[in-house]
Amino acid sequence: MSALGVDSLPSRKDTASPLASDESPTLSLYRISDSSGALTFEAVSPPEMVTLSSSDVFLVDASQFASAPTVYVWIGNQASFSEKRHAVQFAQGYLHDQKAKGRRVSPAISIVKLREGHENSAFLEAFQKK
Repeated sequence: MSALGVDSLPSRKDTASPLASDESPTLSLYRISDSSGALTFEAVSPPEMVTLSSSDVFLVDASQFASAPTVYVWIGNQASFSEKRHAVQFAQGYLHDQKAKGRRVSPAISIVKLREGHENSAFLEAFQKK
């Protein structure tokens, strides 16, 4: 390890969940849409499955869930080419902004891209845990 410039491995506490012990995980939902003519990124509240629209792309932030911290990019079947093309960039920018705002963001957070109708069980469970 020292040949690579690493003197020690991070302790277990450095890789812990981004939440303090007294906080409960929350789910956040954001819409990526170009229906106004320009690509927009806006928060959607409350974060519920019924809000997902086939004509847009959504970012689902489940990064605070200790079991599987993930940011999902859900792509509606009728989403535009521009929305699909920029979706992962929005997710990366979102995580960067969260870190810049002082939120503890683990570098191990996965960004998972899902198409409408092909949602995995972890994605569906995230909405049930909120």
